[in-house]
This record gives sequence, structure tokens and C-alpha cells, in this order.
Amino acid sequence: QRVKSDIIFEELPTPGNRVPSKYQIAKTLKKRGLFDKSKDALKYLSKGGEVYIESAGPNPEESISVIKKAGGKAVLAHPGRIDKPENLMAGLKESGLDGLECFYPEHSPEQIGDFIKKAEYYGFIITAGSDFHEIGRASCRERV
Repeated sequence: QRVKSDIIFEELPTPGNRVPSKYQIAKTLKKRGLFDKSKDALKYLSKGGEVYIESAGPNPEESISVIKKAGGKAVLAHPGRIDKPENLMAGLKESGLDGLECFYPEHSPEQIGDFIKKAEYYGFIITAGSDFHEIGRASCRERV
């Protein structure tokens, strides 16, 4: 499906001046009638989708360094959305990674168990994320 649409920042459902997520953009595309479901619009915006753009942000090691310098704990979020996250874990541990988000709404019970084992193996703190981008998305509380 080819879609051509300009989106004005002010029409995105984001509070304040926060950067909109792809979830808010997908919701706006659905609201305009360009997609029947937000889920279909999300596929269009996600990796492998027609308009996906690879992040130009800092690499994981740079991010860990900045977080540590600020006194924070660096956690690998959404490992179930990463292709072969176990390949990253050892290297990121050496770079100072502190934790692993084991509980995430999109993780299956099997993934959660595997991530807990990996976190224990590497000595990572185990975290949970609500990853709340919009009303109606399942939270960890509902899944666990």
C-alpha cells in the first residue's frame, strides 16, 4: 500500500513538545482513513516498512557512557524486538550495561523466562517497562 500524506506536528497526539513516536504517527494515519487499523500503519512505519528510517542516534556504547556519566543505570530495553539480542549482551556488559528489560508487553512468557536467565547469567538488574505510548496498549501489569 502506497501512502502519501503530510502530517502537521500539532495534529499528533503527543503531550507538550515531546517527540512523537511511531505509535502516535500510526494513530494519526488511521484517523485520516489511510489505514483501517493502527497496527497496519505501524507496519508501514516499522523496520521493513516502506517509510522506515534507520535511527541516526548514538550507538549503544555511547548511550551507556552518557547514562553512566549522568549517574544512571543503563538498561537494554525491548530485547525481544532486537535480532539476536544475546549477541549484544556480552559486549554491552563490558561497556557498562547494568540491566535488561525482561518484562515488556510484547514479550512472550518464554521470552521473559529466557531474558531473566540471561540477566542472571550476566549479573544484570531485571527491569520491567510499561512502554506506554497510547491508551489501549497492554501493559506489563496486564500480562504478568
